Amino acid sequence: MRGPWSKSVNAAIAVGERAAHAQRRSASVNVLVYLVPLALALGGLGLAAFLWAMKTGQFGDLEGAAWRAIADGDLPEEGGKE
Repeated sequence: MRGPWSKSVNAAIAVGERAAHAQRRSASVNVLVYLVPLALALGGLGLAAFLWAMKTGQFGDLEGAAWRAIADGDLPEEGGKE
């Protein structure tokens, strides 16, 4: 823009841009108010589930489960009917 008013117009535009940036920033900070407690709650829930699994012995026999998965107990016997 050219003219005697160009400096005041440019200054007004700059003020408006700064206000818009501040408004966008405050909106993104407001989202954090909800996301941080949600993340902490989900982390606590995961920790509680892990501690429950340890307490009830869910990880007690990892080798036995692996051998039962590949055991040949479901194959028909030799010489029998299929």
